[in-house]
Amino acid sequence: MSGQSPEAVVFWGCLFGADYVLGVCLALASALFYAVAAAITKRLKDLPAHLIVLIQMVVGVLVLAPFVDFSRVDTAEGAWTLIIFDQGPSLF
Repeated sequence: MSGQSPEAVVFWGCLFGADYVLGVCLALASALFYAVAAAITKRLKDLPAHLIVLIQMVVGVLVLAPFVDFSRVDTAEGAWTLIIFDQGPSLF
């Protein structure tokens, strides 16, 4: 097998790189987690929709927080106020 990288995977006679296989695995995992979230949400019929969305957002923030590199976050003073209060170019 000359010319193939050691990370290449042969599947059904086709050559795939490690990134491709990782992407397929991540897509399958996301489909599984979506199905679990949909099944849980379906059982929560008594809760208002906005509360279900709030719970899902909080869980998502807590799950993804360990992967954030806070040393690379831009901490320019006033940056968030510009996003919130900046009106942008006016047409009038």
